[in-house]
Formats: sequence, structure tokens, C-alpha cells
Amino acid sequence: MMKFAFVISAMNPGGIENYLLRFLKYYEGMFIPIVILKNGEKGDLYEEYIKIKQIEVINKRISYFNPLDILKLSISLKSIKPDAICDFTGNMSWNIMILGYYLKISNRIVFYRNSRNPFAPSILKNSYNYIANKIVCFFATSILANSKSGIDFYIGQRSKNDPRVKVIHNGIDSQKFIKIVDKNNIKNKLNIPLNSFVIGHVGRYIPEKNHDLMLKIAIKLFYKYDDIFMVFVGQDTKSFIIEKKEEIQTDYSRILTIDNSRNVNEILNSFDVFLFPSLSEGQPNALIEAMITGLPIIASNIPAIKESVPKTFITELLSPDNVDGFVDKIENIYLNRDIKNKFIVQKWAMEYFNHKKQFGLFFNELKKTN
Repeated sequence: MMKFAFVISAMNPGGIENYLLRFLKYYEGMFIPIVILKNGEKGDLYEEYIKIKQIEVINKRISYFNPLDILKLSISLKSIKPDAICDFTGNMSWNIMILGYYLKISNRIVFYRNSRNPFAPSILKNSYNYIANKIVCFFATSILANSKSGIDFYIGQRSKNDPRVKVIHNGIDSQKFIKIVDKNNIKNKLNIPLNSFVIGHVGRYIPEKNHDLMLKIAIKLFYKYDDIFMVFVGQDTKSFIIEKKEEIQTDYSRILTIDNSRNVNEILNSFDVFLFPSLSEGQPNALIEAMITGLPIIASNIPAIKESVPKTFITELLSPDNVDGFVDKIENIYLNRDIKNKFIVQKWAMEYFNHKKQFGLFFNELKKTN
């Protein structure tokens, strides 16, 4: 049986971690998975991962500048002898790509999951990132991204003549998100009034997700309507709201936070509209899930989101700093519930992000012999 090694930072809920978990579950028993945790942290999804048959987790912190860390990992990989290694940390996979080359792992995959650098620019960081990118592109045998904007940013014009470069979109099993559920029952569990209008967002608290703007949108709507609620689902969202409590100056109880949830598909069904004004994305898993659930979506017009919606829907997207524009669109749905179908793209999303097709493309990359 073939062995495939996957490198992620940790097993905390997030786009990369959820994607890999779903992929491994879908192909469970068809290969032996080895998951390497670069940060040396298990995370909240660890218990879900270790349920997968024959999985091996290597939980060793790998510093970019400590050769002893790489030596220890090298010893582990030598004994395992994987047929392929895939690193999901983008340019930061440079050391894994070099290690894979010297261990004669013939299939070395880098998978970019962002569409821009996840750090504030500086001369030192930009220089390091530039060199890391060159190393990755030299040693990787396959260069993947989940969006064209990711390829454009990290590979640029070189991608046009490089057969190693491919876009493989996120795959979602739509059946897990379109189950018939009792919306009122979910609202009861969340302590939300049954006749309320719920604006929802799913995503951990990081600047790229634009939580500050979402809070401004919610506050504006709270002042006008007393039955609108805002629900944030994601790691560190509770801490964010607590820090902003004095700024809110309105009904604090109408803002709910759920730091981590393994029942996102259930919670989505309590929303009346899904708000997603991100400043940057690789390919927005949470937005795709919301679309497949059948929610009306209000989102920003960044390149990665434009790629993730039907071309006919792009005109509905807004600049990620347009507070009043987001407020107006949500208010229109609130006042005219019949127009919400204009913002629902469920059928298109189910076909475009079909998990069997997208997972199959990734599986084929892992099986390749170079």
C-alpha cells in the first residue's frame, strides 16, 4: 500500500486542516497517511484525525533554522519511506522540499492555500520569502494551489510554461450540508430568539477575515432593528468581541461567538444570511460551505472570492471596506425576504466544488511517479 506524508502546522480547525481531514476520510484505507505537525502542536482536531485507519502522526516542532529538527524528521521519514510528501505551508515548505529531494522521495508537492503572504511586509521578510519561493520552485515536483489568484501571486508568469503547476479547488461533500434540519431547534440551542434575523460568519479571528468591518456592519443594523443577531464562529472570535465590548455600545447580548465547533454544517442552518467580507483568501472554504447550504451570501470582491462564485454573481460582490454597501444588501434581504434567492448559488456550488472530482485530482497528484 502506498504511503503519503502531509505537512501542516497543527490540527486546529481551519481551511487547510479541515480540507486534509476530509480528504483522508474520503480515501480512508486506500493509502497509509502520515501527518507531520510543524508547530509540534496537536490541536482541537487531533482526536478526529487519529480515528483514521493506519494514520501516523509525527508531532515534532520543526524550526526553519535548527538543523537538528530536520535531522530528527529525516530519521523518521527514512524509516517510513513515503511515496509522496505534500507540504501545505506554501513557501515555508522550502526545508521539506529540500529534505524530500535528498531522501529521494520522488513525488514532492507544495500546495499553496493562500493568495497572498500571511505576514506584514518588511525588507527582511520579503527577502526571506523570495529566496524560500525560489527553493520551493526548484525542488518541488508538483506546485498546486486551490485558486488561480494563489498561482498568480506565488508563481506568476512562470506558471504558463510550467507543467508542474495546477489549480485544484477545494472539495466539499454537499450531502453533509443540505440535510433537512429544524432551524428553530438550532436557534434554541444557541439561545437565539426564534423570530430573529441572524447574520453569520465562519472563520477564525485574523486580520484577513475583516472582523472589525463585520462588527461595524452589525452595530449599524442593531441600531435600526432590534431582532437582528450576529453570530461569529471561529477560533479566537470570543476574545475579539470581549476586547471590543466597550466600542460596541449597543445590545452586547445580540452578538454570539462560538470559538470552535465541529457542527458547523448544523450552525449554518441557523443563519439567514452569510457575511464574508474578507481582505484575503486562498479559496474560502467557509463561503463555499455556506453556498452549498443554500444561504444567501454577501461577500467581498477580492480575486479569490470572484473565482469562487458564478461569473454572473460577481457584480453582487462589494469592496471589503464598503460598510454601507454591506449594510444595504443585508437590510434589503431583511426587509424583502423574497429577494434572498438572488443571493443563493447553491446548485452551482454543489457542481463546481464536487468533492469526488476535486479530491480525485489531488489523489492523482499524490499517486504520480516522477
